[in-house]
Amino acid sequence: ANTYNNMAVAYKKQGQVQRALELYSKDLAITRTILGDQHAHTAITLSNIGKALVESGEVAEGRSVLLRAKAIFLATLGADHPHVRNVDVILAAAPVPDDGPAQEKPAD
Repeated sequence: ANTYNNMAVAYKKQGQVQRALELYSKDLAITRTILGDQHAHTAITLSNIGKALVESGEVAEGRSVLLRAKAIFLATLGADHPHVRNVDVILAAAPVPDDGPAQEKPAD
């Protein structure tokens, strides 16, 4: 899983966001299988996916994934953890979808 994540980061830095998303998805599948849906490492991968989606223009989906990552971080690491703050920074910089933040729900 870590190798897929590292490769995804490299592709994303090169501007190849779709390829990065493919690799993040592989990382997520492995991480979920080994650690489960509610693990902090799963949330790290979700936050990477959410950020990549926002950066690629898929803002609504990206925000939903980021909210899911934040929920896991809050449950596993607490509100004061830097991962929670990082997600908040990304969410604050991402434009709010047309249907507004009240309609946003975390992705499953």
